[in-house]
Amino acid sequence: MAVLCVDEHQEIEPYIKGPDLLHLDFHCDQDGLIVEPVDNLIRLVPEERSIHCGNWLVWPLAVTCVIKRFCWVYPYPVGGTFHDEIGTTVLFAVQGGLPAPHIQLDSYSVLPDCYWEEILAQEWSTISLDWDFVAAEQFKRSVRKQRALLTKEILLRVRPKTILFARSWDWVALGCEAELEEFERFLLEHF
Repeated sequence: MAVLCVDEHQEIEPYIKGPDLLHLDFHCDQDGLIVEPVDNLIRLVPEERSIHCGNWLVWPLAVTCVIKRFCWVYPYPVGGTFHDEIGTTVLFAVQGGLPAPHIQLDSYSVLPDCYWEEILAQEWSTISLDWDFVAAEQFKRSVRKQRALLTKEILLRVRPKTILFARSWDWVALGCEAELEEFERFLLEHF
């Protein structure tokens, strides 16, 4: 098993090898992607762009196409926005309404973190974890502590081959450095 810890989520993109990705994040990080979730079709909005924290997942999903099975899990009820302050936008198309060219995935799903049993019913070789999933600026310390324990439990149950962890300092609660250091120690000791 391997753990990669980086400061910004877009630094992870070159390390995603597929074929599956469980993305644990407050934000979807898919700006510029159109999704038809019923048929698992995706399409990149055609425009010139550079990689950043709000769109880095577009590359392994729709450019290099290394991900074939994808699930974004967000903190319920505060996360999960498809348009937010970092320009993270996913447009959902109506069934049958996604024009070619598009890419067929085996599975594309978006679930709040209250559906763990459904999420854990599948095996995941790679997990992308953003610290804001645990410690978003909206979360009080007691909530962050509960979320850290739950996330550790989930990681131990899934036992992925690879964990790609982003600190994402701009989107997390102030004063949580000690919590982050402890969480990183956990990752490095257990994976």
